[in-house]
Amino acid sequence: GHLIIIQAQSGFLQSEWDSVPADAVLPVKIGELDGEFSQGRFVVYAGETVATWEPNARMLRLRWVQDGVRIEMTKTGYAEALDYLDQAGMIELAQSLTVKP
Repeated sequence: GHLIIIQAQSGFLQSEWDSVPADAVLPVKIGELDGEFSQGRFVVYAGETVATWEPNARMLRLRWVQDGVRIEMTKTGYAEALDYLDQAGMIELAQSLTVKP
């Protein structure tokens, strides 16, 4: 499993594979900041030629903007060491991060 934290001032480089359907995005609060949480990813099943959104895939994503900096935290894969990082765990970790060390 992996935990990836990315920050950028102008936005994120994204492909269609990185997008999340609007109905899969949950608004959340990270302290006083507004954020977005989602679970799932696009997958191409055997024999298919089109990607399908799989809401139960083990990919969690949390996005927010803090002091003009866009931040994305993504958890993927199967790692017991990361099992505690569910939605609440990711929000708690996000609240401890800063863009001004």
